[in-house]
Amino acid sequence: MLKVFLPEGNSSELAELIGILFGDGCVNFYQSKKEHLIAIAGHSQNDFQYHSDYIKRLFHFLFNAEPHIYVRQDQKSLMSKLRSKELFMFLIEKGITAGKKINLSIPEWITTDDSFYISFIRGLFDTDGSMIVRTRGQHSISLALKNKNIILAVKEFLENKGYFVAYYVNEYDDIRGFHSITHCIRINQKKLIKKYAEEIGSSNPYKKQRLLNIISGPDGI
Repeated sequence: MLKVFLPEGNSSELAELIGILFGDGCVNFYQSKKEHLIAIAGHSQNDFQYHSDYIKRLFHFLFNAEPHIYVRQDQKSLMSKLRSKELFMFLIEKGITAGKKINLSIPEWITTDDSFYISFIRGLFDTDGSMIVRTRGQHSISLALKNKNIILAVKEFLENKGYFVAYYVNEYDDIRGFHSITHCIRINQKKLIKKYAEEIGSSNPYKKQRLLNIISGPDGI
């Protein structure tokens, strides 16, 4: 059985991991297998270095444990997985909800500390955010989630820090025919994207490079 170290107190590293799990992560208990699973999804090419280097080191730093990476090249996806009841229970105590994330809210220990909140947002954007780089016109960084409360909370925090953040709702039918609603925020101005890169930044090498491309490239709107 995997033995993990459970840190005492809160930290920016833990807040960033919570943001990662709020983004493309999953914490679940599978009754049939008696399995407590912590998993983080990503793109098999764009996110491989992020998972194999940063996320692995983050888990080792926090818990003295490393997730195993499973790659599906045919689906261009990967999954970092770690099985531990102790870690599962610890993350639940820190504000993660097992199963679907539709009712999640950002833990108070994060929202009451600006440095933790910034780290949380970094993890959230690094997994679920998008950086759009255009040779002409308007560059942007955006975040889309099904959870409206989280999107609006992040929007309010960023606006209080001097960002202009657009909010919109996207409704669509997915490939399975199910109707979906996502809540989205977007930052457009290059000077604000530069501010984001300097104040929040990215731990994901692929997205960090895209941020640099926006900042160093031709001016958009």
